[in-house]
Amino acid sequence: MSMSVSKSSVDKSLHQVGTANPLNQLELTQLLEHLEKDMPRSLYMIASIQSSQKNSKFSSLFYTDNWPSFSVVISKPEETKSEVHINYYLVYFQSGKEAKGLEFLRKNDFIDWSQNFLLVCPSPLYQYIGEVASEHGGKLDEDNEAQCHILYVNDEGSIPKMAIPDSFKEGVLSAEHSHQVNSEWKYGGTERKRTYIQSLIENFPTVALFTAQGQCIAYMIANEHGGMGMLHVTPEHRGKGCAKYVITTLAKKHVQVGHYPYLYIETDNEASLLLHLKCGFHLVENFQIKFVPYIGHRSLHP
Repeated sequence: MSMSVSKSSVDKSLHQVGTANPLNQLELTQLLEHLEKDMPRSLYMIASIQSSQKNSKFSSLFYTDNWPSFSVVISKPEETKSEVHINYYLVYFQSGKEAKGLEFLRKNDFIDWSQNFLLVCPSPLYQYIGEVASEHGGKLDEDNEAQCHILYVNDEGSIPKMAIPDSFKEGVLSAEHSHQVNSEWKYGGTERKRTYIQSLIENFPTVALFTAQGQCIAYMIANEHGGMGMLHVTPEHRGKGCAKYVITTLAKKHVQVGHYPYLYIETDNEASLLLHLKCGFHLVENFQIKFVPYIGHRSLHP
């Protein structure tokens, strides 16, 4: 006797091994509850989910190795070819589950290994990434990797109150400032990056300081993963408290919408680490994130 198998049962089976369907909204709500138990280690993934749910232009898809008993979560932009996105895969795994994370990276059908992308993952997984890249015909761009701390604010009361420095005026960035940010951001410089920056400015909170003549001399920008970044103060205005002001003001904006303020700081940037600690941020102890640019085989073998 033959047995028919319904499409729904096939979908459910595939969903259990984590390679077919992204989590739906109900499952994402349940996932957030689980991730909260691993705070602050899971903060970057929590913030990414919350930001994706609130901004459809930058929405991401979230996959788990199993559901509901998961060990690994991977997110990717819903539209990876859009000019407003950086092709960015975010990886979280529960403590001690590096092997599960590696297996899930190897065996899934939602990562396009032919493309270039940025892989963001806990540092313990990094030692295996080169091997996985080779298996898929690509390689890592080792010259542009970054090892980062995560810093966060868990209590609004820890954010110091700051007066606006000197005679500057507080404001926000506009689309026109994308050219300035693109030229000053360490990872900027291309038209695609400028378009990306403009989209961040138009869709997420920013804080900036301006001179009486309207020149923007300091700023910081929130991003699509719920974090803060691109901090910049023009050299002639450093040492006046401008950086502290934009950091603390943007952090308070995050708190006001129910998000944890957090950011990444490269491990060799001691000055930035100390600055943010003075602004009420805390270091996630014994945990670091690796930013790993991956070059797909389409670029290696056009």
